[in-house]
Amino acid sequence: MKWRISLALAAVVVLSWRVPAAPAPTSGGTLRIGMESAPTTMDAALSTDLYSQQVYSHVLEGLVMLDPQGGLQPALAESWTPSADGKIWTFKLRQNVRFHDGTEFTADDVKYTIDRILNPETRSPQRGSLAQISLVEAVDRHTVRITTRAPFVPILTNLATSAYILPRAAHSRLGREFARRPVGTGPYRWVEWVPEERIVLEANPDYYAGRPSLDRLIFRFIPEASVRLAELESGGLDLIAGIPAQDLRRLRVSLLVNLHEVVGTNYRLLAFNTSVKPFDDVRVRQAIAHAIDKQKIVDVVWPGRGVVAEGPIPPTSWAYDERFKGLGYNLSRARQLMAEAGQGGGFEMNYLISATEELQREVPLIIDMLKQINVTVKVTAVDFPTLLDRLLKTNYDTLRVGWTTNPEPDSLLYSPFHSSAIGGFNFTKFRNARVDELLDRARTVTDARERIRIYREAQRLIVQEAPMVFLFHEKRTYATRKAVQGFKPHVSGWIVLKTPYGIDVKMGTGR
Repeated sequence: MKWRISLALAAVVVLSWRVPAAPAPTSGGTLRIGMESAPTTMDAALSTDLYSQQVYSHVLEGLVMLDPQGGLQPALAESWTPSADGKIWTFKLRQNVRFHDGTEFTADDVKYTIDRILNPETRSPQRGSLAQISLVEAVDRHTVRITTRAPFVPILTNLATSAYILPRAAHSRLGREFARRPVGTGPYRWVEWVPEERIVLEANPDYYAGRPSLDRLIFRFIPEASVRLAELESGGLDLIAGIPAQDLRRLRVSLLVNLHEVVGTNYRLLAFNTSVKPFDDVRVRQAIAHAIDKQKIVDVVWPGRGVVAEGPIPPTSWAYDERFKGLGYNLSRARQLMAEAGQGGGFEMNYLISATEELQREVPLIIDMLKQINVTVKVTAVDFPTLLDRLLKTNYDTLRVGWTTNPEPDSLLYSPFHSSAIGGFNFTKFRNARVDELLDRARTVTDARERIRIYREAQRLIVQEAPMVFLFHEKRTYATRKAVQGFKPHVSGWIVLKTPYGIDVKMGTGR
């Protein structure tokens, strides 16, 4: 016992001597960020993935934005006023704001951006989020009026995440090239995009909320989590997303890095293309849902990084139902459903995944679990942009992906499950008239308790229809070198480095 006490005291002394003081924050420097995948586009209206958003949200801005807790904050709009009937919203815009090319930001740019998203020819996946909007008017250079078909309760949240304002002149001039070198009003300006390698941004010295402290941001694309972490710990990166689960405990007491964790507003899922056989049969989809042991997947592949999902509404949403139970692991029920569907003898299931370390570690578990109901899983692993392209074209039978958004349940449910979004984010081609009715109604109800009741009923129906198997909610994890000061992950798991309302990540002296 004495020996142990002595050793512990010695360890305390050594640790005290080794722990460096927090570096004093300074202005300038470059922040090197390790991302899990390459972005696909810098055109926010056409974007469908988190990795693109992580970059363009530092170049482009909306009328409003969400702070790290998910609360609404002004961005390019200084204030807004709804009409008494909730169908007309008047936004007063910031004045003396300029795009990175020097042109003035005006109400005409707002009208151009939203009209473009709503235009069916644009084929914007964001259209469903703003579909209630019937008219956008530039009242004067700094006032915009938006009219909706009915009261549209989640309009501000949806504008924050779906309508990043483009400069009309630059976008018209650049056309498709805008998606490779965007122009915005944000705190960082575009420098370069080296495909499959990096994107570089630089500080906007004329940012209306003050020049960012960091001179440059370099986003590097490194799919292997272990490689990202090794680079961070050796000093080649300053911030990484997606920490290997087996390293979380060690990093929580690391002397080199800080660990940041947040249960994001997301769900990780196995999706069915409900328009192809045998996945057009709800009994087959339910059988597969019952055959998958979600807790085992979390325990084996995502320990410390996952919370088993009962449905699409995560614990971070105000509509979360802690009493709700989804389609849990029940092998006998799964076999019964397969027999009732005439599939007792089984079939071969094409399963599309992106080639990340974690998803490839999930595969043997999925194969083993579905083998118990005579389903043979045939896996195809591709890079993330390829998976995204096939997802949006519904060119798959089943696939493994995630849905990440904000805490507003409209964002969690409307686009993935409303039939009007088929061809956009409703990539399972799911149709249910009652779900459509509920999701439409929830957009118009102002009573918070009634909205919760509606969303919970919609969740119950969606889970029973099983267009997806809701696997788990991912705890988003980030690690930063000790020199990085002021970083805090967004509740949705986004990287936010500079905002008009006080966030300004800095580098301390030394790395």
